[in-house]
Amino acid sequence: LRSKDARAFDMLAVHAGLPLGEVVASPFGLRAIALGVAAGAGGCSCAVAGAAPPGGSSPWVSWLGALALGATVWWRRRRRVSSRLGPPAATPRRAQPRSSHGSRARRTLRLTSLLALCALLGGLTSGCSVEPFCFGDCSETGQGPDGGTVDGGMLDGGMNDGGMVGPDACVSSGAEMCNGRDDDCDGKIDEGFDLQTDPANCGTCGQTCLLPNAFPACVDGKCSVGECAAGFVDLNGNVNDGCEYLCTPTGSELCNDRDDDCDGKVDEGFDLQTDARNCGSCGVACDFANATGACVDGVCGIGSCANGFVDLDQDPTTGCEYKCTPTSSVDACDGIDNDCDGAFDEDSPGAGGPCGSTEGACEAGVIACAKGALVCLNARGATPETCNGIDDDCDGRVDESTPSAPLPGTGGRCGASNAGACRFGTIQCVAGALSCVGATDPAPETCNGIDDDCNGV
Repeated sequence: LRSKDARAFDMLAVHAGLPLGEVVASPFGLRAIALGVAAGAGGCSCAVAGAAPPGGSSPWVSWLGALALGATVWWRRRRRVSSRLGPPAATPRRAQPRSSHGSRARRTLRLTSLLALCALLGGLTSGCSVEPFCFGDCSETGQGPDGGTVDGGMLDGGMNDGGMVGPDACVSSGAEMCNGRDDDCDGKIDEGFDLQTDPANCGTCGQTCLLPNAFPACVDGKCSVGECAAGFVDLNGNVNDGCEYLCTPTGSELCNDRDDDCDGKVDEGFDLQTDARNCGSCGVACDFANATGACVDGVCGIGSCANGFVDLDQDPTTGCEYKCTPTSSVDACDGIDNDCDGAFDEDSPGAGGPCGSTEGACEAGVIACAKGALVCLNARGATPETCNGIDDDCDGRVDESTPSAPLPGTGGRCGASNAGACRFGTIQCVAGALSCVGATDPAPETCNGIDDDCNGV
């Protein structure tokens, strides 16, 4: 082949992966530019990160390129044959200088050939899509050459890195994401993502902790409940259903038919059978006057009375209504209800026995408590001795009389006169009756020289 067509075949060699040596290394030559065009300003190699899958171009592109290339070759060969044969002898012509129009035609033909070859190569690649090559002064930001060796090969614009076709192995797609790739091309994969604590990537990238009614957490690479949403509680500890219990804690449990502490139990700790503040049902308090209430089998009653009070009538509704302080279980005869049973002196130790004397006129009685004192009831006691033939003072003697205690009515003077034969006597008790003892009464007058009738004659 002639050297004029070498560029097209150079491009074909590049596409085929053949080494070009110094020819390919010529900076920004026509063949390098054609290589960029043939690759769609994006390279033909799909063996790098970021390459799109095949199928981007339809088969008609390859056929169209082949047709254009064939037509171009045929037209060039025809011109060569014509130039060798020269013009007919019968019609000699004056030699014309080569015009600029012919030069442009030849350049157009040459460019058309290259474009046709590129179309053919582009169709054969079936639409590889990669990041564009950079021609000229390119840096990592698009303004100049690579700052250094990125992936172990030479700088872009020289030999393909590592002898491979295509751009550097890492093409930045932006900020690092948790996806198992080096998105920001810093040589680290998924940095900044802690799979042990990140609820959005828990245990593995993309594993998001979504728990019902809860703010999730990731602990040791496993989803857990971090905090429950307002009005919900994680009662069963099952992370799969999140905070499943609809409840708002309000404090310690109260007896109110509600689960105040959100533990799944209602009014726990309250025994409605024995709780004096919640007897039988919540809120029923056993409150009584002067007493402490008690709850027995869910029914209120009086547990104990306040000091100084007694439940005398045994009616809980009146409380401990009787004001009394028990001092003894036995009620003495002292005018006080010692045993607080509502009765006074009913026991009265010593009462009920006989009392008094049975001597003489005395009769025995019964000891009883009267007005806070023991007395002898229904007894006939001793009385002053009189002259009646009875032992009135119950001393075992009847109608006794002494000078110091004479019988009533005795010791007095008795009789009619003390003149003549008459004499006064003394009243004495005789046989139970007062008698005038020692008196001489007047008698009929006789002739005896005595004033018998005591008339002084």
